[in-house]
Amino acid sequence: MNLVFPRKLCRLGLSYMGPNEMPILFPFAAQIRKLDLLYALLETEDHCTLIQKCPNLEVLETRNVIGDRGLEVLAQYCKQLKRLRIERGADEQGMEDEEGLVSQRGLIALAQGCQELEYMAVYVSDITNESLESIGTYLK
Repeated sequence: MNLVFPRKLCRLGLSYMGPNEMPILFPFAAQIRKLDLLYALLETEDHCTLIQKCPNLEVLETRNVIGDRGLEVLAQYCKQLKRLRIERGADEQGMEDEEGLVSQRGLIALAQGCQELEYMAVYVSDITNESLESIGTYLK
């Protein structure tokens, strides 16, 4: 199968995409500015793999299966991130494991690494005053 995507494609919403289909995005991942993974069937490490290839990402929407590890990767590779929305994943999908939870560890990494962040709505499983202080200190 030979797929051709528009050259100026920079916003993408993916429904029911799993890890096997993910490599289709790699050739143009660096030009993606907005990525909606709310309905993608990706686990924590899949998020990490994809996010590393999207350094120009400005908007990300996903579920809490991204986990702290995914937020750490986001903080390391996506310095231009401006908006982040993380919703609670459906428990019955079996996609949530102990790695796929967002806590203060991920929020602190995010605050320190993505200092252009202007908006975030995050479903967290554990939060402390320290993480809220980091958000207040580092973010716009």
